[in-house]
Amino acid sequence: MEMRPTDYARSRIETEGDNSGFGPYGYLYEVLSSIVQCPNYSLPVCLEGQEIVSGGIGADGCPLPSVCKDTYSWMIGVWGACSNNIQARSVTCQDNFLGSIVANYYCSGAQPAVSQSCDGVADPLCTLFPELCI
Repeated sequence: MEMRPTDYARSRIETEGDNSGFGPYGYLYEVLSSIVQCPNYSLPVCLEGQEIVSGGIGADGCPLPSVCKDTYSWMIGVWGACSNNIQARSVTCQDNFLGSIVANYYCSGAQPAVSQSCDGVADPLCTLFPELCI
């Protein structure tokens, strides 16, 4: 029986034909006494605000199914009026799938500044486009 490279896995080492310990593909291999057939999972269909994440590898060496996981991003408010040479804004972490506010540790990267010094006049670009003034 012709063995394919995918048929070789953890088990006992056997030799084939010439007793050299090398198989038809030129390397030492282990032959399963019974071949493990891994299921062929299709990728999940994720919704907006989610991403596909690998399910990892199971105890039998087969890949586990991938799953959809919510993504998170910083939601940055506009800079408020300058008061006592300080401007403030809201910065929260949002679940992009559910739209709800979650704990900051879900968001990647450093949290954008929630306050900054100002000279009494708000920067109009920061007011209109807060993502420019992170």
